[in-house]
Amino acid sequence: MKETWPWLNVSDIALGAFGTENEGWFDPYLFLQALKRKAVSQNVKFVVGELLDFEFSMQRYVKGDLSFEQERLKAALVKCPDNLVRNINFGVVVNAAGPWAGHVAHLAGVGDFAGKVKLPVEPRRQSVFVVSLPPHAAKKAAAATPGIDAPFIQDVASGLHLRRDGFQGDFVTYVNPPPPLPVDQLSESAVPDEPECNGVDLEPDYDWFDKQVWPRLAHRVPCMEVVKVRNAWAGFYDYNTFDQNLVIGRHPFHENLIFCNGSSGHGIQHAVAIGRAVSELVLFRQYKTIDLSRMSFERLQTATRIRETGII
Repeated sequence: MKETWPWLNVSDIALGAFGTENEGWFDPYLFLQALKRKAVSQNVKFVVGELLDFEFSMQRYVKGDLSFEQERLKAALVKCPDNLVRNINFGVVVNAAGPWAGHVAHLAGVGDFAGKVKLPVEPRRQSVFVVSLPPHAAKKAAAATPGIDAPFIQDVASGLHLRRDGFQGDFVTYVNPPPPLPVDQLSESAVPDEPECNGVDLEPDYDWFDKQVWPRLAHRVPCMEVVKVRNAWAGFYDYNTFDQNLVIGRHPFHENLIFCNGSSGHGIQHAVAIGRAVSELVLFRQYKTIDLSRMSFERLQTATRIRETGII
């Protein structure tokens, strides 16, 4: 690695991997728009509005000799851009509310009663920074400066990410807000303090860059100790506080409520597969392509965590 990328500090690396094919990155927004346009072309109707609440009805179920009544989700109360509140009736509803999935689940009555399990998904702000070396620094350290062949760097231990942005010497960098490994497996210095998030503020956290991103960046790529921030933006993760992994499938009580939440920052990579899985649950009431049963809501009830340490 040092021979290939002399600008990389590998003094504390015991093992590294480099993918030579089927690797890279893409624009999540363009990908989302492509999926939306395809859906529109197949007569999917998009309604713009704010979900205010759900309506319920009582439904009688008969299972063998047992007969009982149970609440069933019936309709969504949606405030539209004209400020009118409309009822949208449904047979099945999918919670795909991203960072606000926990709130939507609460409106649906999930976790309302003592001892009942809530959906542990909340917003977490992610600040992303575009940095570049000052011209004099880049010229002085030309041989030890990342160039057009710089790979996408994922530093698993510290949570640092770095990739080239265009061809003018800019780089995109960030550190994941939660630690990428269980806390007991990380050194104290590697665990970043989580930035505050109110689910509203989308201003980039420059203090996060100074205290968490820059030290890790300067350590892994020493020439970047003198980088300047050229641009920044922020967004929200739908952060699963339980195990940072997807919750998908029907709710055990509200059987016409399907979850699709909590990917914690890597959902865009799985979006097409997740969408297909959800469509199978809606149409066939079971998975047909990939069995995702172990990612169900029931694992929250049994406190069965699914750990994934290599999340990009």
